[in-house]
Amino acid sequence: MEAYAQKLIMLKKHKITYRDKKVIQTKTDTWSFIIEGSGSIVVNGKKYIVTESDSLLFRTGTDIQIFVDEGQDLDLYLLQPPDEAPKEILKVFDIEKLTLKSNSKIFILLKKLETKFKCNTASDYFKQQSLFYEILSLLYEEYEQYTEMDLTGIKKSVAYMERHFDEGIYVGQLSEIAGMTPSSYSRAFKKMTGQTPSEYLTLLRINHAKDLLNSLSLKEVANTVGFQDEFYFSRVFKKKEGVSPTIYMKQNGERIAVVSQMFLQDHLLSLGIQPVVAPSYPHLLGTKTGFPSYLSNRLKGTKALNVENEINLDDILQVRPDLILKMDLHSDQEVHSIKESSIVHLKHLPSWEEYLMQLATLTKRETEAERTIYSMKRIEKEAKDALLPFTRKGKWAIVWVRENDIRLYGRSGHALNDLFFSNLGFNVADEITHEGYKCNALSELIRINPERILFLWSSPATVKRALKMDSAWKELRAVKENQIYCPASIEWDPWGPIGREHMIRESISFFRKIE
Repeated sequence: MEAYAQKLIMLKKHKITYRDKKVIQTKTDTWSFIIEGSGSIVVNGKKYIVTESDSLLFRTGTDIQIFVDEGQDLDLYLLQPPDEAPKEILKVFDIEKLTLKSNSKIFILLKKLETKFKCNTASDYFKQQSLFYEILSLLYEEYEQYTEMDLTGIKKSVAYMERHFDEGIYVGQLSEIAGMTPSSYSRAFKKMTGQTPSEYLTLLRINHAKDLLNSLSLKEVANTVGFQDEFYFSRVFKKKEGVSPTIYMKQNGERIAVVSQMFLQDHLLSLGIQPVVAPSYPHLLGTKTGFPSYLSNRLKGTKALNVENEINLDDILQVRPDLILKMDLHSDQEVHSIKESSIVHLKHLPSWEEYLMQLATLTKRETEAERTIYSMKRIEKEAKDALLPFTRKGKWAIVWVRENDIRLYGRSGHALNDLFFSNLGFNVADEITHEGYKCNALSELIRINPERILFLWSSPATVKRALKMDSAWKELRAVKENQIYCPASIEWDPWGPIGREHMIRESISFFRKIE
């Protein structure tokens, strides 16, 4: 039995009273479990406040000092794996402190383990091993949940970096956003991304800078993406890319301008191309640039072309585009005085995927387009599941209330119809049989009499005014039963992949709030 005794797990219970100071140096990786009381534990100079249910993992050779709060006794277990256990057995836990949710189960197992500690029979040995690995299993379940929380925090900090990459950002600031200590945050961030937060932020800035090099000066690019000056920016760029920004510009890409009432810049951005000129609607959208808010950050450096007004040709020519992507504009505006060889005339297509593939073919980015389409299918499937509590109830109609028009959307034949009725699972009213949309369709809507109405691109004030002006609205079942829905959707755009994803996320958020 001596052979078994040498392999036994080390478990020791400590009771420390107020004013006592316990000093320990671990000879192997050790778990500590606070059973009762409160105090603080200093690990290699770093202080942790602990109370019942807290657990700390001490690595080999750690210097530990334990202090107890006034009027308290601190009871804790120290648990070490058996000598025969794999040396890496606790290395899977990349953590310092864990607050246990299943503490009662773990405490019961620790007490059972304690009763077997002094026994040296083969039976006790196997029971001891079983209890140890059961404890380890519970700890790992807790650790996985904790890690999921870490991932959520890391994702929040990444989203913050992507929105504010042009500002001064510090690790301490990011760790606060993630709800973690700076050291835990940096460790978890690298584990998730393979980079330190600083490396990730630098790469983010460099990637944005690449999109701007053909439209701005080096100084403007550096300032736009958050570097102190163009000289430091150039050094960092060359270190990351292997060539200077000037050489990179000569090696990469055409300068593309978009002259269209459709946000084709959405499609280009998803292909990794930032246009030098792109259409904007400052009055309609109410944003400074006239770009949708979800594109504004990615279009820094792109010249906004206000298509709500007559187009000024100089706005296009002064950025020296190599290629102009043109679609029909409002009020038949035309782009003259530009050599026809540099203009590609695009036709109206029935789906966002066809627009994307057309642009991908022109720019030789077919792989990026296929990846984007695949990703969108996954997003739509997840959204369909999330919206199921709403889509399975009632039959729907989608309506756009305009100043002098009531537009009723059909069951297919339009990016909006295909998204909501085919891909997200909203049940279209049986009487809706047309494709695309119908204008001046109030009488048609009354005939259909849907159970639910989703008003899109319509302000609540416009909808309210329409309901007041025509009493026929009040006869609709959806109105009578208050099954009308009017999200803030002025920026919703089903025609581009980025706008489509934004529209889906906003739809889920809207319906969850009214659940």
